Amino acid sequence: MKYIDPIYGEFEIDALAERIIGTPEFQRLKRIHQNGASFLANGKLNTSRYEHSIGVYHLVKRFGGSIKEQIAGLLHDIGHTAFSHVVDHLMELAKENYHEQMIGKFMNSGNMVAILASTGTNPSEMSDLSNFNLVKAGNKDLSCDRLDYCLRDLFKEGHIRKSDVMEVLNGITVDEGALVCKDVKIARRIAELVLTANLTIYFNPAYESATSLFVQILKDAMKSGIIKQDDFLLDDYTVMQRLLSHGLEQRIKNIPKLSKTDEASGKCLSRKMRIIDPFVKKNGVRLSEKDSDFAETIKRFETDNERC
Repeated sequence: MKYIDPIYGEFEIDALAERIIGTPEFQRLKRIHQNGASFLANGKLNTSRYEHSIGVYHLVKRFGGSIKEQIAGLLHDIGHTAFSHVVDHLMELAKENYHEQMIGKFMNSGNMVAILASTGTNPSEMSDLSNFNLVKAGNKDLSCDRLDYCLRDLFKEGHIRKSDVMEVLNGITVDEGALVCKDVKIARRIAELVLTANLTIYFNPAYESATSLFVQILKDAMKSGIIKQDDFLLDDYTVMQRLLSHGLEQRIKNIPKLSKTDEASGKCLSRKMRIIDPFVKKNGVRLSEKDSDFAETIKRFETDNERC
């Protein structure tokens, strides 16, 4: 099957991956926003978990990952619930790992079990991403997951072009099963792009405010019985329709304006540091070990962006 991606262009999806994509469990990801409630403040951030998951699959395949690792990349976000990480703030989970707790709800469906069994694997193996270093690597390492969401979000916000995406991808290689940069120059370029994504998107005051305002609406809706926790196993649009049909339309419509004028409301949301300090192939060390200025930049960034 041919697929046209907004940042990678056209590529082929294998028959096995196509079967998984066709399941109701995977199709649900089309209706889940990648960036939680940020779309309420900026409609450009309209990436779905579906789009991102196929992007990760493509990158794993591009970098020579096995069939199993490609499928792990495709399924790595199958556990995400409505509005993605908004639910983590709703439940005050600082590690933002609710989707990992829910992965079995979708991975163990009859559809998925049968497809995975045909490849000699199972939901338990596919759920353990520590088996798949290209998909999800250690703290501050490059991975196909981190690469895709950072590049995709930066592109949607207009910070980079498709040519920049290709420059980044062409500057990465695989060494002993891990993604590394070909030289210090591209390592610095990638690390700085990730910091830009943090400052302009993930830690954007207006987006954090939109999230905080929406979390309060969800709390009130749960308290009044409009929605319940299991409803988050559905998708954004279904939950949103329930909110809109129960008198919360105006509060939701006010979020875009309030998110720009009441940025203080988002200041106590927990933050997940997304920093990449990549290894450089020729040197076998991290960028921060070769570039003292970058090492200081990381320290300042972590200090300046700590949260309650």
